[in-house]
Amino acid sequence: MKNFKNKVAIIVGGTSGIGKSTAEHLLKEGVIVHIVGRNTDKVQDVPNLFKHTADITDSDQLDNLIGEIQKFKTIDYLVNA
Repeated sequence: MKNFKNKVAIIVGGTSGIGKSTAEHLLKEGVIVHIVGRNTDKVQDVPNLFKHTADITDSDQLDNLIGEIQKFKTIDYLVNA
């Protein structure tokens, strides 16, 4: 299987359903995961998981999120769940 260790993923909608399941799988593979959601408290804190609370339908919150993402050195995977 491909080496996912230290790769970086952003999962929009990563606090429930398919997004949460994808985040859990990637974390097990060693991926550094950034989840974006309106209620990140639904997701347990674990190593290599970073939570970004944002409602992407709100332009101010979306602008703030984009500013945070622009600080990342690399993004290997993007999931819109």
